[in-house]
Amino acid sequence: MLLDQASGGSPRSGAAAAVHPLGVLARAGDSKIDDARRLSELAQLRKSVSPDDRRMIARAWAAEARLHGAAGRREAARDAWEKARQADPNDTFVLNGGAASVAADGRFDLARGRLERCLELRAAHADCQRGLVQVLLVGDELAAAVSLTDKWRDNGVDMGLLGPWVDLLARTRVGRARAAVEAIEAAGGEPDPRNTMGLAVYLLGLAQPDSARAADDLARASGLLKDSANDWDGVLAPLATRLAAERRGSNGR
Repeated sequence: MLLDQASGGSPRSGAAAAVHPLGVLARAGDSKIDDARRLSELAQLRKSVSPDDRRMIARAWAAEARLHGAAGRREAARDAWEKARQADPNDTFVLNGGAASVAADGRFDLARGRLERCLELRAAHADCQRGLVQVLLVGDELAAAVSLTDKWRDNGVDMGLLGPWVDLLARTRVGRARAAVEAIEAAGGEPDPRNTMGLAVYLLGLAQPDSARAADDLARASGLLKDSANDWDGVLAPLATRLAAERRGSNGR
């Protein structure tokens, strides 16, 4: 079985437990191993490890959630993320992934609570920083987003494009908005979740005063966000698509 292969021995070995959930995901593109087999192996892993190994149990549920998500089984993915959170409510990886899952369904208050907890546990968690700002902005909590990024700015927290994103939407900080565009143009394709290329192009679209150019930038951003491996890029993609269509409509295209 896959679990035996991962450890070279018993599925109950520590090595198997340490590598198996990520190993399952790493083989996700291998057509020789179908989802049913992966899910079976993950279930076996949860039974094989000690009940006290809450982190490994949580990560196994998280691995299952990602498999369901990749296959479009959204309800099953949500359930698996919730079981992961119940197994280890202090795992920041699980808090971020579960928050992205519920945010994709528009449950922003629930996502916000999980992201705030994530940042209580690890203040510099880049994915949870990105997620919290995005949830506040998409959930029409601009004042809260401004307050949050002002606090981070005052404390010298690295925000990447998150501060400029809030500044562009606040519209009252013209100087910062100009600086934001310069920051976006310089950002490139950084792997940091706060500086993804999809987010950079999305912000360029928001900053464009010309509707036609804004629509083009937002449509390009939509494609980049959809193709990104980042959870929060995927959550943002539908909004970019909708805004691109709205800009085109206002321009008569």
